[in-house]
Amino acid sequence: MYKQEYLPCNRQIHIKLSDKELKMIRDRMEQMGFKNMSAYIRKMAIDGYYINVDFTAIHDLAKMMCIDSRNINQIAKAANTYGWVENHC
Repeated sequence: MYKQEYLPCNRQIHIKLSDKELKMIRDRMEQMGFKNMSAYIRKMAIDGYYINVDFTAIHDLAKMMCIDSRNINQIAKAANTYGWVENHC
């Protein structure tokens, strides 16, 4: 999620939206992980775009690598303790 640093804001603008437009803005805001509508609208008005990178696949890969490394450590411990490793496959 985009981390908006706190900047004191003392100016306001007012816009009118239809219910459909407001829902579209809220949906897009949620997709990008914004919880503060003011921060989201400021970001969009100033930059015009926001890139949201999904690291889910990399996170899942890291979890699988962690599981594999635990298994390898258990095999190494058994080999070092007993001098052999039994194959249960």
